[in-house]
Amino acid sequence: MNVNFITFNEEIYYSIICKNTDKLNKIIKSFYNIYPQYREYKNIFKFKGKEINMSNTLEENNINNNDIITIESY
Repeated sequence: MNVNFITFNEEIYYSIICKNTDKLNKIIKSFYNIYPQYREYKNIFKFKGKEINMSNTLEENNINNNDIITIESY
């Protein structure tokens, strides 16, 4: 499956292929490997306006193929 990440200001659009059984924190690590500058911010990852439980799998967070996760950075 494919999951898409987009920043609030649409500055970054990142797409990753993963399994629905992958945990979100594992996927976020790959995001930080591509965009290490985002480690400096407090990032909140949201799906459909709600904060995502990072220790859950994509399936447990009801995230499906081609869904978009938004990133709010502070």
